[in-house]
Amino acid sequence: MITVLMSVYQNDNAYFFECALKSIEMQSYLPSEVVIVKDGPVNDSINDVIQFYSKRLKVKSFQLDKNYGLPVALNYGLKHVTTPWVARFDADDINLPNRFYEQMRVIEDGGVDVFGGHIKEFDFDFRNFSRPIFPPAPPMFSITKDLFVFNSANLANFLAKESTAPPAVVGTIIEV
Repeated sequence: MITVLMSVYQNDNAYFFECALKSIEMQSYLPSEVVIVKDGPVNDSINDVIQFYSKRLKVKSFQLDKNYGLPVALNYGLKHVTTPWVARFDADDINLPNRFYEQMRVIEDGGVDVFGGHIKEFDFDFRNFSRPIFPPAPPMFSITKDLFVFNSANLANFLAKESTAPPAVVGTIIEV
């Protein structure tokens, strides 16, 4: 019922990428599929991580011929999503083990097409966590009006019904 959509590119850290995919594997509710778009050529370490997790998760991996940037990569990936819900995910994001379980509860309650949560940022050794960073909330934020300012599809903990999702990314957002 949920597809994880992510993009990876040559400058992503392979260790963080591996940790990100491990956090998906450790979910109490596994996604139906993980769509990974390689935004241009990537190094062997990143390819090795994709190959390893392709055996453990339902990974669909796609390669773009060059680095087009996150908006193009995510929009390309959206074309290959087969579930009604899309969870945006960066190559260095770590999910708490109940993320998709908790989000499925919201989906099952009904009445929502787009929703998200908060994030905590961390340092290289995963020891120093920030206080939660919350996305803008109504009435200060309108997904249709403010999309160019707060690109909602770029929020770290974002789910959208595939049929109602905005374009994957319209520009760069500053999220702090």
